[in-house]
Amino acid sequence: MTTSKLKSDIAAIECDADGCVLEIEHTDDSFAEVQYARGVNVYVKKGEAKLYIKQKKGLFAKIFGGESAVKVMVPGHIVPAIKIAGLRTDCTIDGGIYGDVEFLAESGSLKAENAAMESCTVNAANCTTHLNKCTVKGSFISNTEGGDITLEYIFATHIACRAKSGNIGAVQLNCKDSTFEAAEGNISATILGDESRFDVLVNSKEGTCNRESVNIEDNDSTFKAYAVKGNILVDFTDGKEN
Repeated sequence: MTTSKLKSDIAAIECDADGCVLEIEHTDDSFAEVQYARGVNVYVKKGEAKLYIKQKKGLFAKIFGGESAVKVMVPGHIVPAIKIAGLRTDCTIDGGIYGDVEFLAESGSLKAENAAMESCTVNAANCTTHLNKCTVKGSFISNTEGGDITLEYIFATHIACRAKSGNIGAVQLNCKDSTFEAAEGNISATILGDESRFDVLVNSKEGTCNRESVNIEDNDSTFKAYAVKGNILVDFTDGKEN
């Protein structure tokens, strides 16, 4: 692995490397640091505050094609956006504050813990998504062909999750506007807040649901869940809402 400290702050991290294992972590250091294997090119273009992670091509790709691991250490005074592309890309975010996070890889996984984001978007054919103890200031949007979506102890202003094949689960979800849709998979959610303040709209076409839809006039919060071939389980838990 090669280690390099960045001499200037970055406003974005952009990864487009097949088979890349990308780790992004918070650091108490004053400078961003990058550790990377020889199978990728990592650079900052002159005049741009963006860190690029690209696949090596040609002879270098043949020699180092299996080595595509990258770790980016991000100091607290910068808030970079993150954009992930490629094939079979696995991204882990551990701590820190970020701008818009986009996972657009054809397949792979996105895991985030103890992180804050301006927004988070997952648009992939197959992606396993797991967010734990994260804050999303704006919207969390996930649209996948396959792969499970798990949200634990998450705050977000708006959530919309759609999976053609895969389960959707939420634990202690703090969101006043959320929609879960699964064509072939189960939906399970524990909502943080007072049940009487929520409109609950649920429909399981070829499965079971543990409650009926409730539409109360003037409610300011909504939870919607739709499953074609799957079961729906929704519960509410007492606790402080944001």
